[in-house]
Amino acid sequence: MSFEIFVMPPFLLVFFLSILPISEIRGAIPIGFFYYHLSLWKVFLVALLGNVLTTLILLLFLKRISLFFKRQKNFLKNFWDLLLNHYYLKHKKTIQSLGAVALIIFVAIPLPFTGAWSGSLIAFIFNLSFKKSFFLISIGIILAGILVSLGCLGLIKINETFGLFNF
Repeated sequence: MSFEIFVMPPFLLVFFLSILPISEIRGAIPIGFFYYHLSLWKVFLVALLGNVLTTLILLLFLKRISLFFKRQKNFLKNFWDLLLNHYYLKHKKTIQSLGAVALIIFVAIPLPFTGAWSGSLIAFIFNLSFKKSFFLISIGIILAGILVSLGCLGLIKINETFGLFNF
């Protein structure tokens, strides 16, 4: 995949990727580190900043966004209701058993459809406090960034041993 079509500085692209729900910190770090050959620590910090800033904005505005969607009489309202119901049913038992700490685990696991965007939506659905949600999701983002960074370093070591990749 080539990112040469983007005419922006590499760190700005890393920041932008960390904001997107599909990539977040778990996609931004490998792109910055492997594709642009940027310092892992700098990439980590820029991606962390973007992902945490996104969480802050989401937690502040999800109630307003939800009210907007619920006022619609079209596909948006139906989609929003379906999304909220899906996340509620999927995470109800986990939130009941582990409490808000489940947000850390959910956000920290670097898998598709987990992360700060989904964690913020879960915090909204279960009406968790802003401060607690922001703190727990931020910890999850930091842990996800550490896991992805360690994975990048592990790939470098594997490549040094077996020569499988051309970084």
